[in-house]
Amino acid sequence: MNEQLESLKQYVDENRASGVSDPVIRQELFGKGWKVSDIDTVLGQDPSITASKGTGWMENARVMHIILGLGAIFFIAGIISCTPVAYNDRIQFPAFLIADVFNIITAFAIWKKTFTLSRSLSHRIYIGILLIPATIFAIGSTLYFANATVEIVGIHLIKDDIVLLVSFVVFLFGLPVQIAVYLLSSINVWILYLRRKKCGEATPSKAVMRGHIYFLVLSIIATAAMFLVILGQQLW
Repeated sequence: MNEQLESLKQYVDENRASGVSDPVIRQELFGKGWKVSDIDTVLGQDPSITASKGTGWMENARVMHIILGLGAIFFIAGIISCTPVAYNDRIQFPAFLIADVFNIITAFAIWKKTFTLSRSLSHRIYIGILLIPATIFAIGSTLYFANATVEIVGIHLIKDDIVLLVSFVVFLFGLPVQIAVYLLSSINVWILYLRRKKCGEATPSKAVMRGHIYFLVLSIIATAAMFLVILGQQLW
């Protein structure tokens, strides 16, 4: 360890002995211009960095982008097939169902990573509150499109008319709610990014940040398309 790191370690030891927490020391050192790598050397790696890296497909930005792209392709196919000029329910419902599956996988990943990087209890509660309408919509939407898809071949997945009606209502009225949810989540993830970057801590990846914005745009398009179809207007 060189002389600079030795003095840095001494500073850290003195502050720890005085009862100053590591996050506070980290923020102070970063504010004084120390490199994150040097801070990690004397403090030990920021636990949130290890948590944010993790392993598996959810930590792979390329895989995340592929799943996002597949969801978008099937979503666009569904939108096109529900327009008056190209209406085809044999394509429409299966396309939306497959898009739902891809989108749920991606949504789970970006929400999980955002939650992992959120340290405060109040922030995690806020994320949990946003997740409630998002989860209800995902369940209602998937049930509705799954039932509509198998009905094409004469199978009734949901035999209870009330359950079917509820799933459709959740899907229909849940769309504009999703705009609000993902608008708030997009703002939230950017604030989280800026705060953690300022402190020299692990930040949400670009894939996660793009994911929140992707779902915001998707919600806006889906809501507009749905109400245009209901009003009997052509999308283009």
